[in-house]
Amino acid sequence: MLVGKLRDAPLEPVRSRSTAEIFTLYKSLSEPAGIGSVSVMFETLAPGHRASSPHVHSTRDEFYIVLKGSPTVHSGTQTATLAPGDYVAFPAGPGDFHYLHNPTDTEVELITIASCPDNDVIEYAPVGPETRASAE
Repeated sequence: MLVGKLRDAPLEPVRSRSTAEIFTLYKSLSEPAGIGSVSVMFETLAPGHRASSPHVHSTRDEFYIVLKGSPTVHSGTQTATLAPGDYVAFPAGPGDFHYLHNPTDTEVELITIASCPDNDVIEYAPVGPETRASAE
């Protein structure tokens, strides 16, 4: 058994592999507990930042729960503004590129839960003006 607190340990940055852009700050909750089949993370998303580049996973399911703030979720041509207590799920497989973005002036806090398959392939959307603009 492991008992912990979300805000006790320092958070680490998640960066873009291609541009070094800082997306979120995170703390793994599952790793210290020795859980490897699922990833559970506490994340903070600063104002004006996005959680990732637009992407899809071949075999990894993703689930986000909003604890604080009002991020916007983008999936294909759809967008939705989330509030504390809302969640959004992205099942694995072909589909629309997705990501979360914080267009507000207050920090967003999330719990992210994802499966951890060995054979996952991530596909990223081509970077165009609309993708760059949404991250500003």
